[in-house]
Amino acid sequence: MSRKDKRYCIRLIGMIKHSEILHFNIINLLHVAVSNNYNSSTATLENIQKVIERWFRNAPDRKSGCANRQRTMLVLIAFLMIVSVCKSQDDNHKEDQLVDVSNFTCTSLDKVENIELLMENDQIFVNWKEPDYNGTCSIFYRLEMYNNHKEKVYSANTTQTAHIVDFKFIGCMIYNLTILPTSDNVEGTITEISVIFSRNCKQKQAVCIFFLHFNDDFVPAVPGSPILKSVSLATNTSFTIAWDLPLHIPGILKTFNITVIEKRPLYFLPDYCNITTEKYYGGEVNGSELMYTVTDLLPSWEYEVFVTAKTIEYGAASEAKLIQTLGGIPEDPRDVNFDVMSIELPEHKIQLKLNWSFPCLANGIITSFKIYLVGYPLVDLHVGEKKETKIVYESNTTEYNTLFENLEPAFNYTIILKSVTIDGLESDGVILEFKTPGSFPQIPIIEKVVNVTSTSFTLQWLEPQRKNGKLDGYFIYLFTNRINDYILEGCPVDLKLNIFESVLPNRTTFTFENASPGFNYTVIMHASTEGKNGSNVTFYIRTLDAEPEEVRDLNFVFINRHQEYYNGNITVNFKPPCNFNGNFQYIEINLNGSRLNKKQHFISQKINFLLPEYNYRMEIWPQYKYQLIVQVVTKHYVKNTTKNFVSPSGVPLLTNYHMQSPIAISSSQAKFNMSKFLFDDSYGDVMYYAVIVGQRLYEEKPMFGYWEGNEETWPVVTSSESNEGMQPHALTPKFWNPFQGTNASEYTYIIQESILRPNIWYNVKVRGLTNHGYRDTSELMFKLPEDYDVSALIFGIIFGILGTAILLGSVFILWRKRKRWAKKKESIKSISLNPMPISIKSFPQYYSELSNDGDKLKQEYTLLINKSNEITLPCSHGMIPENKKKNRYTNVIAYDHSRVKLKEVAEDDLDYINASYVKGYSGNIEYIATQGPLEHTLIDFWRMVIQENSTLIVMVAQFIEQNKDKCFKYFPNNHENMELENGIAIRCCTELDFKTYTVRTLLVQRDLEQWTITHLQFTDWPDFGCPAGTQIMLEFCRLMRDYADKSDSPIILHCSAGIGRTGTLIALDILLQTISEDKDVDIFNTVLDLRKDRKNMVQTEKQYLYIHNCISDAIEQPAPIKNCISEKEPIYENLEEIMKEQNGLDVKESKF
Repeated sequence: MSRKDKRYCIRLIGMIKHSEILHFNIINLLHVAVSNNYNSSTATLENIQKVIERWFRNAPDRKSGCANRQRTMLVLIAFLMIVSVCKSQDDNHKEDQLVDVSNFTCTSLDKVENIELLMENDQIFVNWKEPDYNGTCSIFYRLEMYNNHKEKVYSANTTQTAHIVDFKFIGCMIYNLTILPTSDNVEGTITEISVIFSRNCKQKQAVCIFFLHFNDDFVPAVPGSPILKSVSLATNTSFTIAWDLPLHIPGILKTFNITVIEKRPLYFLPDYCNITTEKYYGGEVNGSELMYTVTDLLPSWEYEVFVTAKTIEYGAASEAKLIQTLGGIPEDPRDVNFDVMSIELPEHKIQLKLNWSFPCLANGIITSFKIYLVGYPLVDLHVGEKKETKIVYESNTTEYNTLFENLEPAFNYTIILKSVTIDGLESDGVILEFKTPGSFPQIPIIEKVVNVTSTSFTLQWLEPQRKNGKLDGYFIYLFTNRINDYILEGCPVDLKLNIFESVLPNRTTFTFENASPGFNYTVIMHASTEGKNGSNVTFYIRTLDAEPEEVRDLNFVFINRHQEYYNGNITVNFKPPCNFNGNFQYIEINLNGSRLNKKQHFISQKINFLLPEYNYRMEIWPQYKYQLIVQVVTKHYVKNTTKNFVSPSGVPLLTNYHMQSPIAISSSQAKFNMSKFLFDDSYGDVMYYAVIVGQRLYEEKPMFGYWEGNEETWPVVTSSESNEGMQPHALTPKFWNPFQGTNASEYTYIIQESILRPNIWYNVKVRGLTNHGYRDTSELMFKLPEDYDVSALIFGIIFGILGTAILLGSVFILWRKRKRWAKKKESIKSISLNPMPISIKSFPQYYSELSNDGDKLKQEYTLLINKSNEITLPCSHGMIPENKKKNRYTNVIAYDHSRVKLKEVAEDDLDYINASYVKGYSGNIEYIATQGPLEHTLIDFWRMVIQENSTLIVMVAQFIEQNKDKCFKYFPNNHENMELENGIAIRCCTELDFKTYTVRTLLVQRDLEQWTITHLQFTDWPDFGCPAGTQIMLEFCRLMRDYADKSDSPIILHCSAGIGRTGTLIALDILLQTISEDKDVDIFNTVLDLRKDRKNMVQTEKQYLYIHNCISDAIEQPAPIKNCISEKEPIYENLEEIMKEQNGLDVKESKF
């Protein structure tokens, strides 16, 4: 700085300090400084001095408060500027000189005060008072300017207490100016003031700003207001306005200032949206421009716009205009959240609840919210799903929600929530993602079952089409039951009937290796996903059959009743196997016996039902080697259990061999011939013989018995010790057999015993022994002479020979004549005892033998007649004159002990009716056998029906047979009535014809009492022969038994005489009940017992055979009998003379 400049600086500073009119010069100086952009290099002190001196002479007199305040401010500014110029010029000469601040020590710093502002040509002049401080402070200042949105629009640093702010401001907008003093590491306090840069604004400002224009040539003036003309090119963020020039423009029109003020949104704005209105926009254009485009506006918003023209100063604003922007893309909904809910009951379903709030910047009128829900499976290979919904906007509602139901499990879902305006514009969308929990999987798809054996099988399946999550695995339940579905006592109980298996999720096969043969397996399988079990799929597997197990505990017991005639049986006992290992068909018991030179014996019993234990009695023949085989038969296998045994022998039978009495050969010896054929070997081979001798006084009948086949039980006395004489004892040793090892059939035995005495009668007999039984021959008498005369002996021998020759001649002559008689006599002798009961199993074979041997049946029936003739029971009541006329046949009369006595009669003699009580299967009275009613016994018949309370009448006859009256019709025709004496009336209510039999319903009434009676009439028993077969008779028997079981009263049965066909039907009913109880069949004694209740029941041999036919067919169920003997049935008449058959029996009612 030159000395001259220094003098100017001192002089100016002095003027500022001491002159009263200093401020006029300062104003002029400021104008010059501003005109030269305050460039200190051009504002020389000399020029500043000239300006100030000129302003001293021409300074206006302004004394208003605001002007004085401005003058004071300008004085300060001018002072600072002069100092700054001076300092700047001085610094040009001290470029290398540095300020030493090392000695500066600042301990505290206050805030700036007295901030003053001045605006000119869009430049703002700011000055302030230096803050108070302590110590030596080097102070610099931080200036910042903020708009009403708190956005920083300007910042600067300075070390001076004055500053020029140059930035593009917006009129009528409030700005905040902050000044922060700082020195070294000490920071002062911020000072903040609010500023507005327009005098046309209506609101009061915190700072009064005065606009000054310095011009030497004219007085400043303001232009008029521009005229807004139109708004065009409006969009959602901008519009273009146009205007005309003001009508009054004083001076040069420099610029137009455009002000845009936010007024309000055109859409609903929730309270929670903190959006400040009255935001200012705008700009400035050259005075030659009459159009301006406002940008960066908010869509669907209303704005207020006005324009101000400026020459030196701004003029009045134009008329304000309200302009609306178009709608734009809306803001996304706010506060979007969701909740995924898994509901287990009553069925599993997944729901999504979506919540959101109304957007703040809707940028248009929101009409709805659009929601897209898109899901894709996490694990399943199937098509995803897409759901879309729209929620309509409700007026002034801020909170929204919606519910999506039945979401797919185990899905990746994406939610897109958009706001939709009335213009159809959509927001970008809020995108949320979530996963739904897993759910119950679908059923696995059973593909096939392979490798099925008797002990294993393999399952193959496909994964469920919808796993609905991550598979945990597969769970398999196996439920088993035997093919025959039983578990027996004594069988292993560790059989697993319920089995559980689990399979890993990556496997789709399962092999079960612990299966049992021939079992039905129910397999239930389901998949499991995330702990949730899916639905079951059920299928069935049957393992292959295997060989069944043997029957258990097979045993047999001999049943020999130690009777004279062999009746051997065994009881076979066993339990079925625990495991059939297949489909049970039946169990078959085969008993196969053989014996040398005897016919084969075979019995078979088939059992097609299951029991915990079996007991079967089977007939055995004596001394047979048997093989007992019990077969378990399944569909594909047979398992045998075998036991071998020899049946016990029985008591040997005597043959027709005649044994001669012993012949004395000395006074101490005798001999006799014994034959090998003394005994029949049918009941077992005769293994041993014993010659037994005893004194005559010990004579005994022939004996038989049993022994065990060992020495301990040898059944022969081997010594004689008695003081009274010789007791019977064996002369032979134990186990003696003279025929063993030889082919001889005769043996001469010499009786020589020291104790034998002459002239004493002795008895001798031979005992034949099988292994288990024995029998004695008839005893033969002999005695020993004292001495032998040889001549007499010779003479005796000669006469013996001659006598023998004569005897043989006579025998030969008679032999031819009596040969047939002898055969018959021998046959009758062979069945001298009652036939024994036959087991059900043995009956078919027994019947077959009986059918093939006609003589055997005839002999058995002859025996029945003989046994019946031994029944001598009185029948005196039927023989008295008053009652004889009540008998249809004079030879068929009821026994006294079993006759039915009519009650409620005046005299005892009138209680007779030809009817007999007959015992049945239970041993109690079950039947009334009676004759076909006569016309004059009709009332007696119905009195008996009422008296016995019978509900079933069975008729086995026709009313007329072979043109003979067999039975009086004792009931009316169908739907007709019959009136009897004593107030009895009968009506036939129904009559059903079943071809072979007729079923009627009879209603019996006496006074006020009524009885309903079933009437069965068998109509297929022809006059000649027998019914066409057994089937129809068996069917009729079962029908009768069905009706009989419904009442406890006796069945009334009749034919014509009430003994032949009636007896046959009763016998069949009893025997069929026997079969149903699985008991032995005893036809012979059944008929014999019937004859004890009513004479000649089952009247003919043919009826007796027919019973056998029916019983056999009932057991075997064969084809109907087609060949039947056709003999004309005899017809009964009331004859005084009775025709006799050869066997001495009365003439019967009929053969059938």
